[in-house]
Amino acid sequence: MKRLFCLIGLSSCLAIPSVHAITQNFNFGGLGLALPDGDPSGLANLQDITSSITSIQDISVSLDISGTWNGDLYATIQHDSGFAILLNRVGRTAGNAFGFGDDGMQVTFNDSGGFSDVHTQTSGGGLLAGTFGSDGRAVDPDQVADTDIRTAGLDNLFGLDANGAWTLFVADLSGGDQHILNSWSLEITGTAGGVPVPDAGSTALMLTFVLVGLIHLRHTHRTSGAA
Repeated sequence: MKRLFCLIGLSSCLAIPSVHAITQNFNFGGLGLALPDGDPSGLANLQDITSSITSIQDISVSLDISGTWNGDLYATIQHDSGFAILLNRVGRTAGNAFGFGDDGMQVTFNDSGGFSDVHTQTSGGGLLAGTFGSDGRAVDPDQVADTDIRTAGLDNLFGLDANGAWTLFVADLSGGDQHILNSWSLEITGTAGGVPVPDAGSTALMLTFVLVGLIHLRHTHRTSGAA
């Protein structure tokens, strides 16, 4: 898609490519990966994607994890220089060291839609499902609480080129319950390409059009005034 740059009084226009946003989805299913129980080394799942998006404007990350006691879980997403904390011991507070005991989750994280913070969400014991804001608390999982400031959200990935390696890290930090990473996915919105930087020849041509247009307008103004 292009915008036309035209000068009043001239029939010629310059075609300038415009930047437009697109959304692409990347799904990584059928994983069935068991998380080491009570082991902070966790599990890293790396996926390499090819995308036409060169500047991320918004992103959603979805997780499907089965198991018991969601309060055991810690999860992050990393791409290039961007890093976000999706889960950090959901439900853990100063008075609840173990977090919520819900059984598994099918959740989507998005920080641009005003969704509720996942750290405070519970199903009351069953599967946690829905769309929530990422945890974002860059705090030791053994010390984290709902009152901690959220500084590591998904907006840390904005502006990056979507192409390349994405790494989901998930760890079960407390023994006694088994979790399985079934699948995860990305929904990325951004611009395909950027505003083109004109070369010297294009710049000179544009300046010529501008100068000719100004001369034309000045001449027209004088002629009209003289009449």
